[in-house]
Amino acid sequence: MTQIIQTRAKNSNSGLLEKAVVHSLFTFTAYFDKKEKLLFVLDTTQDSLTPNARLIVVPYDHKKWDEILRERYHIEPDLIRPRKGHLYQPLDIEYENIHLYADFLKDVNDPIATKNIILNREKQSLNHAIVRLDDETDTLHKAQATVMSSRKSVEDFSARMERLKQRQKAMEKKKKENPKSVKPEQEEKLQGSLDRNNEALKERRKRLRRAEKRVEKSKEKIAEIKERLHHIKEKLAVYKQQELSIPAPRPTAPFIQPRKEEKKEEEPLRPTLVAPTPLPHTPTAPHHFWDIYVDEDGLHIFHIISLTLIALLILFFIVLRAAQ
Repeated sequence: MTQIIQTRAKNSNSGLLEKAVVHSLFTFTAYFDKKEKLLFVLDTTQDSLTPNARLIVVPYDHKKWDEILRERYHIEPDLIRPRKGHLYQPLDIEYENIHLYADFLKDVNDPIATKNIILNREKQSLNHAIVRLDDETDTLHKAQATVMSSRKSVEDFSARMERLKQRQKAMEKKKKENPKSVKPEQEEKLQGSLDRNNEALKERRKRLRRAEKRVEKSKEKIAEIKERLHHIKEKLAVYKQQELSIPAPRPTAPFIQPRKEEKKEEEPLRPTLVAPTPLPHTPTAPHHFWDIYVDEDGLHIFHIISLTLIALLILFFIVLRAAQ
């Protein structure tokens, strides 16, 4: 069941109409102008994925969230920023998807609107965790640099303190041997140097301890953020796996492309032996009328006549020889 607590503008701290929504899965406060137009949302849902409150605001002229609140809505950011005691709590800023909250407020019983808010919060948590990791890594590097410079400073002031103490001992020894050889102003000047150097050394040591604590704290925060990132990625991977298991692609998952059927490799065709086609006869000599007279055995008519004449000549020689 969803509970909505409405506060009029004149009774609210922000001077805007506020609707505080308490749902079993999330809590948020929506801020409206006089015409009940949704301006921004403060989502205070906190869990392992989203440990910080989130401010969802409509972008305006490339300005940051606090400038938008001051310049466009005339609201001091401190009036809506969550606190714990006197300390302000971390706030993650988003400049998109405010329409999801508007859709939910239109019908608080719509399961799709409820699911969209939850999914958006979990997906945004990945971006916020990455930003937090970058910021904390930068803080760690700066703290480590401060540790190195502070240690060098402590070493320098310690060495200077040792030299001043040696000068003081030498002056005391000299004074014992000859009291008039050491003037009072010399003692006062040396003591002043010792006191100032001692105070400076104390400050450098405090700075070093603070920097070392920041280093340890940053390392712990980075470990927590990395663990949260791992948890977020695991959860988002489950969503992606569920979407991939759906056979048909949906509009809500444009990254899913239907798989193309792989073409089976065709077996190479085996060569087929075909009888050679006879080439057409192309005469190399000019056409002769005898060329068309060829018998079924392929003998040309000219060859037959030649053989006949030869036979007649032989017969003629035989007849002449017999006549003699």
